[in-house]
Amino acid sequence: MDLSSEHYYRLIDHTADLGMEIFGADPEALFTNAARALFAVLVSDGPAAGAERQTRAIDLEGADWADLMVNWVRELLYLWNGEQQVLCRIAIHSLTEHHLRATVGTGDFIPGRHGIDHEIKAVTYHQIQVGPEGDGWRARVIFDV
Repeated sequence: MDLSSEHYYRLIDHTADLGMEIFGADPEALFTNAARALFAVLVSDGPAAGAERQTRAIDLEGADWADLMVNWVRELLYLWNGEQQVLCRIAIHSLTEHHLRATVGTGDFIPGRHGIDHEIKAVTYHQIQVGPEGDGWRARVIFDV
């Protein structure tokens, strides 16, 4: 599987929802790429360099990798839906199957500069998959649109 930056995710067909497969070399890359992929499908023309306005610490728990992924993407989706923030930077400080600690930098959504590509209401547990595959890691996430 090609893990270059151009191939870190792909949209998949899913009736009435939006599905996504995300790829990474290891769990940290997978969770980083999940954040990047989410904002890649939400917003076109992401923030320019220097657009970061806020830094947020994120500390999450999950029952397993899949639960942790849902909690991670939900937290990031809230930044968009709840606070109209776009993702500028991601730094994962620690990651285990049950815990994620990260810092994200965000910037303001600016109509006219940013385009909205997809409206996503929620992250679902429907068909969630997260784990090693081949020489890397893969996640499958379904969004309610």
